[in-house]
Amino acid sequence: MEASLKPVTPSFFKNILNSFHFQYYKRSLAHCKFIGELFKQGAFTEKNILSFIHELMKVKDILNIHCLCIILQIAGQKLSKTHNLDGIVHHILLFKNENTVLIKMSPTLQSLIFKIQNLHLKCWIHEEPLKLIEDNEQYISFENLPEQLKKLYDLKSYTVMAQCIIDECMAVLNGFNKININIVIMKKNNK
Repeated sequence: MEASLKPVTPSFFKNILNSFHFQYYKRSLAHCKFIGELFKQGAFTEKNILSFIHELMKVKDILNIHCLCIILQIAGQKLSKTHNLDGIVHHILLFKNENTVLIKMSPTLQSLIFKIQNLHLKCWIHEEPLKLIEDNEQYISFENLPEQLKKLYDLKSYTVMAQCIIDECMAVLNGFNKININIVIMKKNNK
């Protein structure tokens, strides 16, 4: 009995890339949550967390902004006692204001930015127990996301697919030298 293979279509490839990107995004947020908790518990130094925050601020994209918000939500209260966080919060709010029209931000990220802004205005005092916004078990895989949230990953997957095609073409062009041509000609003649 022969197993039939599914043909690899662009939509199949796009779904795989979307799923991979979704898992990468979730893992990155989990790492930031862990780093924030390590700092909050005293296992991560101020120097290290500030270095990490400044690295995240170097690239203005949705993932880095989301990671900054996660870290500030957890560690902002402790970090604000020794450091002025105005610049970091300003960086987040500036990103939101500059990209509201250009980039479709998830409602989760919009809510988190609003929460960070409120915490900053209240000097990082939590009035209620800390509950992380993204702790929603319903969305543990890309396939379970509502269609509206899946659309946020489409542009990224098209960009990744285009880059893969370009990379593959460059690999073929760069690796296709005279020796490869001679091997192909010899194989063709031997048939």
